[in-house]
Amino acid sequence: MRCYLRAEPVRGHVEDGSTRYVATGGGLLVIERPVGVHGRVRRRHVTPCDGLPGADVRAVAIHEGRLHVAIWARGLYRRMDDGGFEPVTSAGATGLEWPTALASLGGTLYVGTAYEGLFALRAGAARRPSTAFRERAVLVLAAVPGGRLAIGRPDGLYLFRPRQRAVARIEERGISHVELRDERTLLAFGEGTRCEVGLGSGDSGAVCAPVVGDPAGPPVEARGPGSNHVTTLAVRAGRLLVGTFDAGIAETDGEHWSIDRADDAPRWVNHLAVAEDGTTWVGAATGAYVLRGGRWRHYGRREGLPSSHVNAVARDSTGRAWLATGGGLVAIERDGAMRRALRTEHGLPSHHVVSLAGGGGAALVAGTRFGLLAFDGDTGARTASAARPSRLGHAATIADGSLPDGWITAVHEGPREWVIGTYARGLARGTRDAQGRWHFAPDARAPALWVNPNGITRVSVPQQDGSRIGVTVVMTLGDGVWVLRDGEERYVRAWFSDALPSSDVTAAASFAGRLWIGTRAGLVSLPLETLLAAQTRRTR
Repeated sequence: MRCYLRAEPVRGHVEDGSTRYVATGGGLLVIERPVGVHGRVRRRHVTPCDGLPGADVRAVAIHEGRLHVAIWARGLYRRMDDGGFEPVTSAGATGLEWPTALASLGGTLYVGTAYEGLFALRAGAARRPSTAFRERAVLVLAAVPGGRLAIGRPDGLYLFRPRQRAVARIEERGISHVELRDERTLLAFGEGTRCEVGLGSGDSGAVCAPVVGDPAGPPVEARGPGSNHVTTLAVRAGRLLVGTFDAGIAETDGEHWSIDRADDAPRWVNHLAVAEDGTTWVGAATGAYVLRGGRWRHYGRREGLPSSHVNAVARDSTGRAWLATGGGLVAIERDGAMRRALRTEHGLPSHHVVSLAGGGGAALVAGTRFGLLAFDGDTGARTASAARPSRLGHAATIADGSLPDGWITAVHEGPREWVIGTYARGLARGTRDAQGRWHFAPDARAPALWVNPNGITRVSVPQQDGSRIGVTVVMTLGDGVWVLRDGEERYVRAWFSDALPSSDVTAAASFAGRLWIGTRAGLVSLPLETLLAAQTRRTR
């Protein structure tokens, strides 16, 4: 498995001799400085591909001579002599799977959490060091001179004396980062605020002033897309396109990366669709974008979209593009003309369209928050422009028993049937008979998965004898990757799901002989044959 993660944002660091360990949103950055005059600084980016239990590292600390790592949604781990990591479990501690801060002080490891407040770990047991720090989120911890602990929370900065259990509130504004400037001064940072706290014999107040910038320092670059939050993948002209939640579109040939930084390029990407001629459509939080001839064209509210949020894009057999928006379905003709939206009066169960897919013919299936509509794209375009709209196609809802849930997050046309994903209750299957009638039913081959938006695709895996096996791949919210190989009777959870940067899997695509998987915390690739390896957990 190969990981493509950015070592950012930087959340803190700890020194251990000549080595600095940096906690980042894309793993652990290890910086080794030369001991003598000669030598070079060595940097290693440790990710889940290297055995790190998760990618989102919130804090690091050296305690009892060992590196301790706080990993979001995974818990607290310590590094072993062989370079591996083992979980740190303590009796009496709940909520440690959401750690946010670490500090070692007086033989005790203090752990801040997002939902259960502050814990003190010592000799394998956990206790509450003070009732003042229960339940509320602890954002940052730091050991400061005088045997004190600096604690940053959304409601301010505190100095805590564990031996006396004395708590002093120094600042009322939220604090998310602290660092020692020297033995007498503590620097504390919040949103737009920089405070200087005197560390004399008494707990003095803070002097605060507005500040602009990231107190944790500039981001550290790593090879990969512009953001670790990958939302969608597509292949165009021998290159993989990687859409991200907040940093636009990157592309790679498998080795070298580039990012489209044009001023008019989309940044908050929901979905990518590439036509045979290379025309690229993007559904984004700020509208729809189309790239032709190296130039972007934008469709937003000003151009006539009923909603600026475009969740998916699909094309019918005529080359017309369809946009799934929060205000209905919109058709864009080949000449760029926009048709008005299809809404509930045309048969959509809801005008909030979440997912969309076009088949080999003119058929389209649109998933909404309250069911789906399967219809003929060409007919739909004519109806959308008619003076009197008529209901069209076949609508399916949870009420008629044809769907396990009404919120349709993903639709995909397979070789024999349509695969329908829902938000919380698994999959449905759809077919069309010789007379053109649609039939939908819950799919008993899959458990009650939470399928992510546009989280269904098909991959063809080559065999040694030259044949190929088709695999349906389902990306879930919190439960990894599930697959159904052609000829199998049930969906199974892919064995590599627990090794991904995040179990919130958002995208998958076949490219350059490898399976590329996008998650909320990074991008990985692995050989296509991995999909045919032994699976785990056939039932939930």
